[in-house]
Amino acid sequence: MALALCLATSACATPSPEPPVDPPAEAVPPAAFFAGDYEVVGRDIEGKPYAGWARLLAEGEELSIHRCVDGIESVVAFERSTATADDIPVWRTRFSRGEVPYEAMCQFHVDLDNYARFTCYTVPVGERVETPGLEALFHAQWPVPELACD
Repeated sequence: MALALCLATSACATPSPEPPVDPPAEAVPPAAFFAGDYEVVGRDIEGKPYAGWARLLAEGEELSIHRCVDGIESVVAFERSTATADDIPVWRTRFSRGEVPYEAMCQFHVDLDNYARFTCYTVPVGERVETPGLEALFHAQWPVPELACD
């Protein structure tokens, strides 16, 4: 009887979900939204973990990243870009670890406190690797070390 009632009414019908829609590039927050101090945690392409900090600075719609990871300091541009055929908004940067130049492609998210968070793939520039490095930048709501990278 319950099945007949269910079939005769829309009470049991489940609406088909709409496919997710990616935000247009115009929906990407302004550079100032991303500015601030971040804790950096990652794993390099050889599987070794690392940690450090980063400070993102916004000037107009330009973003730069001052990072210190494992005692290696770099200050580089962080540029808006897109990835995949769907033009997913990402940020890209290049930096060095010692003598090795790396490039990173980072997706951004908004955390539970409405701060930016980045998750990145890192690879040596121009190399194809089986397993990319992984890096996450978590907005620091606590003091980070001074900008000196000792």
